[in-house]
Amino acid sequence: MLAVSDLTVRYAGNLVLDRISFIVNRGQRVGLVGPNGVGKSTLLALLAGEINPDSGSVTLAPKSRIGYLRQGFADLPGATLGNLLDTQLDGLLASFAAVHRATEELAATQDERALQSYDGALSEFDRHGGYGAIDQIVALLDRLGLSDLPFDTPLTHLSGGQKTRAGLAAILAAEPDLLLLDEPTNHLDLDALDWLSGFLADFRGAALLVSHDRSFLDQVVGTIFELDPTTPGLVSYTGGYSTYLATKRATQEALTAAHNRQRREIERAERDIHAVAAHAIATERATQHDYIRGRAKKVARTAKVRGRKLERFLNSSELIERPARAWGLALDFGDAPESGRDVVVVNNAEVHLGGRHILCGIDLHLRSGERVALTGPNGGGKSTLLRVIAGEIPVSARLIRLGPSAV
Repeated sequence: MLAVSDLTVRYAGNLVLDRISFIVNRGQRVGLVGPNGVGKSTLLALLAGEINPDSGSVTLAPKSRIGYLRQGFADLPGATLGNLLDTQLDGLLASFAAVHRATEELAATQDERALQSYDGALSEFDRHGGYGAIDQIVALLDRLGLSDLPFDTPLTHLSGGQKTRAGLAAILAAEPDLLLLDEPTNHLDLDALDWLSGFLADFRGAALLVSHDRSFLDQVVGTIFELDPTTPGLVSYTGGYSTYLATKRATQEALTAAHNRQRREIERAERDIHAVAAHAIATERATQHDYIRGRAKKVARTAKVRGRKLERFLNSSELIERPARAWGLALDFGDAPESGRDVVVVNNAEVHLGGRHILCGIDLHLRSGERVALTGPNGGGKSTLLRVIAGEIPVSARLIRLGPSAV
């Protein structure tokens, strides 16, 4: 399905991808992992043909179609849901809209020109799959919880989760053979996440996806590709994310143990060589006996030979380097000031945005020490409520109250 050989990419003089090679077969679902900035999104964009490598090759099975979900795909000024879908549908929805306009014109005028315009629009629409294709799109939107949104809905009116689902709908509508998904679970609610997991489990093509959702990777993928900034190439692991972590941890521990053993042996050899050489030199200087001096010189030469041999070993591939430690982050925010028992109190809050009723009758009482998960469907107002509490969206001061010293 997909074969990648020795891909190398440089950006602004920096090496982003170094000699990447792998194969993805039909039916295989692969998770691409690695620290931020290691080149995961760059690799997907390269496979999708959006950027070119400095060297290496990408080979795709003949007539294979790629469905590529990139981050920030919905950042299209003035674009609608229909525009987004049509980026993958080769103008199906545009031809559908043309038929609708031609139908209205024909009903209004009923002249020969309008009839010809209608016939031309209908022929173009049929070339794109016609009403059968539209029915498939509507069914897909329904499965993704977007069937209530008209095609002319501006993308700016969609929540983060709705945008992600719209992007998935756009690429899945084209019936791709290879899916390249960059953070497909971002902003998805639980229902959409379950649907996506089930879809990928039944997907007959191949899928390569980037995700920080460990549970999702465990459910969906059977192979993990790891990009590691400390080593060239790519490492493949069989199993889901949890299996990958356990395997990598065991490998790291074994390498660390081997490195430590070898380090101790090297230090012991260095001490021995130094001691033998020092003793030989001291013996040579302490005596005038020719035989003993000759033996001492010979021992010193042997120690020097051993030292050169050890130096060659230290510069050889046999030396086990200390495994690089995984990147970590430790933050110290200091002691937080006391905020009192009540941290946030919301009383019957309502929010209207762009003429739409987003929140209605919201009551919330969050006390110090509590941990609360805010759940609900995409577009239900979760992010809006957080923005209200943060003061980014103004409401009556009587409806929102923060505890003393609450930050």
